[in-house]
Amino acid sequence: MAGERIWVVDIEHWPRAYLLAELTERGYDVTGFETVRDAVVRMLVAPGDRPAMMVIDLHDQTSDQKALASLARQEVPAVAIAGATAVPAGGNTSASAWAALLRRPLTIGTIVDAVTRILGERARSRGSTT
Repeated sequence: MAGERIWVVDIEHWPRAYLLAELTERGYDVTGFETVRDAVVRMLVAPGDRPAMMVIDLHDQTSDQKALASLARQEVPAVAIAGATAVPAGGNTSASAWAALLRRPLTIGTIVDAVTRILGERARSRGSTT
């Protein structure tokens, strides 16, 4: 799982930087984006750079429903971070639209642990089908 490509989408610089640093420390290949639209454009322009997973802070991202819907069509698992009472977005208002939906307050470690757990589960499920 270490070495897998993870994209982090967060409009706020410092939370994105802290999460990138922790994921890098744990051995992941990490790239940061400010908006979902930036990430979707990168995915369409450079499909060979597709991530194994994305982490998206939904704060200030939900107004771009077109970009969120386009992201959902890319079929990349995503961990969404939302406020304690915010309605999750992404073309679907249910938590099932995401690989995981994490609610604030939470720690950087909680986010990274969720990424590691989900990637591990996906690796095990791929291994059991081959």
